[in-house]
Amino acid sequence: MESNNKVSYTGEVSRIIYRKEENGWTVFVLEYDDHTLCTSCTCVGTTSEIKEHDFVTVTGEWIRHKDYGKQLKACEIIKTLPTKMGDIEKFLTTIDGIGKTTAKKIVAKYGTDTFRVLENECTRISCISGISVRKAESIGKAFKNTMSSKEDQLFFIKLGITVEQAKEIKKIFGEKFKSQIIDNPYQLISKIRGIGFLKADKIAESVGIRKDSPFRIQTGILHYLESLALQKRSSILSKRNACRGSINLFRGRTWTY
Repeated sequence: MESNNKVSYTGEVSRIIYRKEENGWTVFVLEYDDHTLCTSCTCVGTTSEIKEHDFVTVTGEWIRHKDYGKQLKACEIIKTLPTKMGDIEKFLTTIDGIGKTTAKKIVAKYGTDTFRVLENECTRISCISGISVRKAESIGKAFKNTMSSKEDQLFFIKLGITVEQAKEIKKIFGEKFKSQIIDNPYQLISKIRGIGFLKADKIAESVGIRKDSPFRIQTGILHYLESLALQKRSSILSKRNACRGSINLFRGRTWTY
C-alpha cells in the first residue's frame, strides 16, 4: 500500500540481521505478500524488542544503500497479529509454552478465533490433548503479555516517545508508567533524556492535560528560570520579564531575556 512516497507492508520477521541494543536500531528481513506473491525485503529502523517470527507492519520509504542495495527505511514498526491460518500457527510458536505440535492443534480446533480464545477464555484449550488447565492458564498469561507489549508500543508511538526513552520510562516507573505519564507528563522533563518542556507539553496535550494545569504552569515557569540561569549565568530577572518569558514559553514561542 502506498501513500505519497511511503509504503506499508505486513509480514513476518524472518531474520534479524543486526540490532543495536542501546537505541533499538534494527536491520531485519521481512517476508510479506505483495499482490498474492510472497516476497521479502530488508528493513532498517528503530523498534522495540521484536524477534524472529514476530509479525509486524512496517511503514516507510524505499532507499538504496550504497553498499547493501534497496532497503525499506522504516518510520514506524508495529507488532501485529497474523490473519492466515498458517501464519497464526507460526505466531503461536513464539509464545512461551507452545511448540509446533501444540500450535497446530490449537489452530485446528479454533481457527481464526484462536486469539480471542487465548485472550478471554484460555482454559478452553485444556480440552486439547497434552494441555492441562494449569498450562492453558500459563499460555493465556503469556499471550496477554505479548498483547500488552503491542499496546505499550502503540502508546509510546502516539506520544512521539522514542524506543530509548520508552525503555528509560519503563525502568523508572515500572508497571505504572502509563498512569504516571497520564497524571503528570511534565515529570518526564527531569527524568528522561531528550524530553524538555515543549516535548512534555505535546505529550500533555495528547493525554488530555488542561492548559491551566498547575503541573504545567509550575513546571513551565521553573523551566524558563532554569534555562535563563544557564543562558545568562545569572538568576536575577525582573518580575515583568519573568512573566513575559513564561507566557511566551506557554504559547510555544521563542522567548527573549
